[in-house]
Amino acid sequence: LVRKYSWMAAAILPQLPSCLDLVHDPEGRSALVWMLGEHGEGLEDAPYLLEQIIEDIAEEDSSSVRLQLLVATMKLFFKRPPECQLMLGKLLEYAVDEETNMDVHDRGVLYYRLLKTNIAEQAMPTMFFIEHTAILKCTDASSLPLFFEHFR
Repeated sequence: LVRKYSWMAAAILPQLPSCLDLVHDPEGRSALVWMLGEHGEGLEDAPYLLEQIIEDIAEEDSSSVRLQLLVATMKLFFKRPPECQLMLGKLLEYAVDEETNMDVHDRGVLYYRLLKTNIAEQAMPTMFFIEHTAILKCTDASSLPLFFEHFR
């Protein structure tokens, strides 16, 4: 919804802190984490909300939430480095040393290695800040077969 109605992001962001405790579904938590990373510069508490999730990452069952947490924390790190540096270090340490899901582990290793190089300063922001086009039309599940017909 935030991508479809991007002009409403400013009204939605202040509601995110109360949603984090209420949403337990992995897809919903991933979406909330994505919003914190994508629009975190507009929410004063965004780094601290991500930090709460990072502190409990070992208890997070969903690898999709952990993967989204890596991406969101990296995005927010480039927007607000002083507030995110320590928690990003903790998150990368967990991803590299303790993570059992190979996708999350490999992404953590990639980010860690890129941050250690000088290339990171030039390449990383372009990797994370891609212009998202607004979603102009939402489709329902009944139109999915027609959508996939175009790719056969």
